[in-house]
Amino acid sequence: MTVLGVVLTVFCSQVCSALLPVSGLYGDTVALPCDGSSYRHIPEEKKIVLWETADRRVLEFYSGQIHTYPGFENRAELSRERMRDGDFSLILHKVTFSDQDIYECRFVDDNSDRKFLGDVKLTVLGHEDNISLSWGDPLSVPLRTQQAVELWFRPEGGGSRRLCSVLDSTVTPDSSRLKVQDQVLKISSVRAEDGGTYTVQDSQGTPISTVHVTVGARSEVLTLQSGDSLTLPLHTAAPVKVLFDPAGSAQSPRVLLSSAGLPGPGYEQRVWVQDGSLTLRSLTPADQGSYTVRDLQGNTISTAIVTVTGGEMRRVSWLGIVLVITAIVAVLMGAALGAVVCQRRWKMREERNMIPAESNNINIHKENGILEGSEKFSDAVSLRMEEDDGIGSEIVPVVNQSASVPSGSSSPSVTAGIPLGTVIVKDPEQKTDSGYPSEEDDGEQPPAGEEESTVQELSGGSTPADPEDQSSLEEPLLSDGGDQ
Repeated sequence: MTVLGVVLTVFCSQVCSALLPVSGLYGDTVALPCDGSSYRHIPEEKKIVLWETADRRVLEFYSGQIHTYPGFENRAELSRERMRDGDFSLILHKVTFSDQDIYECRFVDDNSDRKFLGDVKLTVLGHEDNISLSWGDPLSVPLRTQQAVELWFRPEGGGSRRLCSVLDSTVTPDSSRLKVQDQVLKISSVRAEDGGTYTVQDSQGTPISTVHVTVGARSEVLTLQSGDSLTLPLHTAAPVKVLFDPAGSAQSPRVLLSSAGLPGPGYEQRVWVQDGSLTLRSLTPADQGSYTVRDLQGNTISTAIVTVTGGEMRRVSWLGIVLVITAIVAVLMGAALGAVVCQRRWKMREERNMIPAESNNINIHKENGILEGSEKFSDAVSLRMEEDDGIGSEIVPVVNQSASVPSGSSSPSVTAGIPLGTVIVKDPEQKTDSGYPSEEDDGEQPPAGEEESTVQELSGGSTPADPEDQSSLEEPLLSDGGDQ
């Protein structure tokens, strides 16, 4: 290696090693470092710091003041606090592609000697973002400058095309979907065909900002009450098709709204479209499932998973109401029936309490299947059996002095089929005001044969057919000392 080569190698190693690479994004703020710690002891008013490139000055600090040069007004500065510690770094705001260069930092001493402190290579890059959007969302593309720019769009799998140019918030050509605000270009209500790459270029065609956009279907999960209405935004003014896939069903999805904008079969009275939204009213548990909105190209715009609650509870509530009403009706009917029964029993008790005049009570007890008892009385009478519940019935007519019902005798007897109670002796001649209607109420006395038939029926034996047999029956009744 020659002597010149050695000198160049040493020089390059010193200079190149001092060259610091710094990169920044277009429109951002960057700091170009410079170490001036060896001059930090010098008072601020005596410090002189100079930043420049090969062909232009950027900034000069002297007498405690900062002076900027054309192209860097209001964009270049030094930190006074850091300068006290010997940090002479240059701060550049809103960097542009024209700021790309090599910047040198120098210190000027009292002898006007310019001491080299270091140099920095600045690279300015364009912004690049990846954005995922859903149908109907707005897209924001930062312009990052007030200078004239152009917006280019390249769809997935297609070639680039110029969408518009922007200058002073004016979009050319004008579009209802494009609007500029605060150096941001906004595109409203993106669709599937809006997915792709958007590039903002300056007047030299250098990319300032690049945005990769993916547009997917919207997805949401809704829980509604039975009887509510479901509202599905269509997210586009173009014709769409809405399908419903019932939960747990293996059948093909049902058409809720056709591409012609008409309700599907069975939904004519429940579906309508208004203000860019579809409404399905009067939900039931059968409306649970997945609702899908698609454009005419088959792209899925949105999907909603809907759960409907409260239907079973409402059915149970109606069943409860029916049961309560049924119970109330049953209680009212029972009360009415009870009132009728009570009224009848009360009337029967009143009749029972009306004791006939000059009547005797014969207490009869039951033994060996035969009702036994005796009581003396005068005149012709009849026996009436009154049960414990107050219901009475005529059992046997008796004539003359006394009535006796001996056990095992041939006399008329009362069988065990008669409940235990009290036998009331009644005078056949009594009128209805005694509480027991007499035979005269019917206008005539019942024939003796009827009385005998009653005795025969109750006793289970035979009844004498002539008066002599009747006398033989009365004979034991007139005996005071007969066996019971």
